[in-house]
This record gives sequence, C-alpha cells and structure tokens, in this order.
Amino acid sequence: MGEERFKGIFRPEGEVPPNCRLEEACEQREYLVDGELRRWEGALQEVFSPVLIEQEGRLLRKRIGSYPLLGEAEALGALEAAARAYDHGSGRWPTLRVEERIRSVERFLRGMVEKMKERKG
Repeated sequence: MGEERFKGIFRPEGEVPPNCRLEEACEQREYLVDGELRRWEGALQEVFSPVLIEQEGRLLRKRIGSYPLLGEAEALGALEAAARAYDHGSGRWPTLRVEERIRSVERFLRGMVEKMKERKG
C-alpha cells in the first residue's frame, strides 16, 4: 500500500500556488520570557511540514524551520516569570479587565509584527 495510495494527491513543490509557498524557512532563535525576547545559542529542533511534496517520484516532508530546544534552567526561568506575573491571582495580568487584556494582546502582536519586519529588513 505505502505511498502509492497518495499518488496524485500531493504535488511537486513548483505547483504549490505562490500565495501558499513558504519562501524561506523560519529559523527561530529567540524565546519569550518575562516580557523580553532572549537569544538562544543552544540546540534546535527542526520542523517539517505535515503536507507532503512530491520530488522525483517520492513523497517528502519539506523542512520549514527550527525552534529552540530550551533546557531545564530556561524552563524553570519561564515558570518563575509566569508565577511572578500571576502572583497567586493578584498579579497585573489576572486582575486586568478583559478589554485591557485584549488591548495588551493586540499591542503585543503589533510589536511582534514589527520585530518580524525588522528581521526581514
């Protein structure tokens, strides 16, 4: 059975519509903790598309990027920052009104979009 049952479903990469193509892999080297982006110089996890492409008669998963494989120290640091922010339900975030949370998330997203534009610069 194998790959034969998928013949004709998955197309060569060149046939993917331009608006659906990933022109370059997303190589994530930063992670967000305590409201700041931190640079990661350690190991990375590769990410492959769940959508197969046909290449020379074979079905392959295209590599689309990587993300940091953070260690125990980084995980504990993120957990501590989250616990400080939550502060047993009395922190700034959990006490904000819903409208203020929405505005905060929108502001965060605008900032992330700007950072992405700077990186592509």
